[in-house]
Amino acid sequence: MKLGKKIRQFGEENFSSNVEFAKALKIKREQLYPYFQNRVVPGGEILKRLYDLGCDLHWLLADAKPPKTAGNSGKKVNELTAENKALKRKIELIQQVLKKK
Repeated sequence: MKLGKKIRQFGEENFSSNVEFAKALKIKREQLYPYFQNRVVPGGEILKRLYDLGCDLHWLLADAKPPKTAGNSGKKVNELTAENKALKRKIELIQQVLKKK
């Protein structure tokens, strides 16, 4: 399987949309397509971000079978990040109420 197809597969399996996948990679959605089409090879920074999102780089870069642990790690990171932001907002509101007393 070609590199671009593997990048696309990782995104589809771990994110709800290409927009979410691009956000997680800190790039624009339009910048994903050259990777998907094998017109651009990811550099070190993109590979690090993929790794941080749970992508098995050995699988991605070699002719290895998909990792058994592949799953929704990127999606889970996004969910936990959103939950963390919501909790921080609640804590800030509570702190504001306590300051008023």
